[in-house]
Amino acid sequence: MILVSAMYLFIAFIYMPSGFYWSPDTGYKRIQADTINFSPFPNFAIRYTGQEIDPDFKFLPFAQMFHFVGNGEVRLTQTPIIALLSKPFIMIMGERGEIVVPLLAGLISVYFIGWITERSGFGPAWAAMLLAALGTPLIIYSTLFWEHTLTIALTLGAMILMERDILSDKHSLFAGILIGIVVCARKEMIFFAVMLAGVMTWKIFEEGEWRYLRAWRSAMLWGIGNAIVLAIYEAIIFAQSGYLVPPELRINTPPEFSADDRRVERREVIRHHRRQPLRDVDLDSPHG
Repeated sequence: MILVSAMYLFIAFIYMPSGFYWSPDTGYKRIQADTINFSPFPNFAIRYTGQEIDPDFKFLPFAQMFHFVGNGEVRLTQTPIIALLSKPFIMIMGERGEIVVPLLAGLISVYFIGWITERSGFGPAWAAMLLAALGTPLIIYSTLFWEHTLTIALTLGAMILMERDILSDKHSLFAGILIGIVVCARKEMIFFAVMLAGVMTWKIFEEGEWRYLRAWRSAMLWGIGNAIVLAIYEAIIFAQSGYLVPPELRINTPPEFSADDRRVERREVIRHHRRQPLRDVDLDSPHG
């Protein structure tokens, strides 16, 4: 673990240049972090310096899928969890502070993988840690301003809690809260949450605990932990946008088109493209 930590620290703080952004996603997250203000609760509205001459937000410098306008304010669609957690480190360390949280989460993930591997009897912890640290995308995402390693660390933490004592009320509730945060941060992780709930139910039946109330109480507390986080998240989303559907899932369909209109339009575009050579396709069209 010391060897992996030294290698990750060297890559993050010495080898890699500071202030670079691998994709618009990471750059927009830095904008989120820079514009957070507390009054007293966190406000993630973007300070649009051109609002005085562009009050209708027609010329925003953000791609359509990365922003939305709600209550007269501009916000980015990405979940701001990594921006919020990284804000103190950016204030203290400047550009280098961006990768502190992803780096720590990546190293914690490596440690958790070793712990789970050894505890499960699949092999030595050191081998699993080296494989995870050097043979997976962890080594990449630990040096990027993104929430990927954070969600991995939280997910593994929830799995460890459930593995140690699946019938513990405290472990079940806390694991549910962790998984709820993971789903809010990365929407695709809802499939993992469903799978984990299925494994939890299967284990309760396998061990014959389904006859006892404590097993179902633990399962209920796991669900309550999920529900608490998701309810808070949905309340924030609704207050900011007026919709319960998270903006990154809703924003891909422009307001002037319904979902049905969009499907019809796509079919028409496909038929047009089949009849026209590729050189005639308008690649800049927002409807192509």
